[in-house]
Amino acid sequence: DDDVFINRNLLMDYLQYRSPHERALFGPGFCDWGVQHDLKAKASAALSLPMPDFIHIIIGGIMLFTSAAVKLFTDSNRVMQCIDDLETLYGNKLFLWGGLKESALYNQDWLFCWCLQVRMGGAVYVDNAFEDIDFPARKCTTLADAAQRRVGIHHVSRKRMLALWRNYLRAIERDGNRTREDDPARFAR
Repeated sequence: DDDVFINRNLLMDYLQYRSPHERALFGPGFCDWGVQHDLKAKASAALSLPMPDFIHIIIGGIMLFTSAAVKLFTDSNRVMQCIDDLETLYGNKLFLWGGLKESALYNQDWLFCWCLQVRMGGAVYVDNAFEDIDFPARKCTTLADAAQRRVGIHHVSRKRMLALWRNYLRAIERDGNRTREDDPARFAR
């Protein structure tokens, strides 16, 4: 999204340890939030489909897919199955993730996370390297901490975005790493 701050250096470090062959999605979100045992049992019965042990959700805006996961989403029949699943659950008043967005049944968060974990046998990793300001995992995150220790931050206002960039630039210059002129972190003052 356009309200996301990405620390380019940390992103490169983060990605080098992830297998492009794993069916996976990484980002900020909730671990098995709102999809407890009883709800999974009802969903399994409604769809005649086994459920994974955990069904996590990534809050959109920052969703990093492995190459293998992206390729799975090119199968339109499988994606339509996922949409049918969500429609069936909604029709049976089975609300995933606490009914977080009842009006956004097929939004990217729900569709990608459901599809990857339930229909595609993949994994969703809720990772502390990312933060969503609207749903902060760490309530005490400061601008300096966010700019220097988070790969990405979602739901950032323009004012906060400029403050994050200033903190990011100060940190890399303090550490003796100058930004190149073509670095997207460089901005006019």
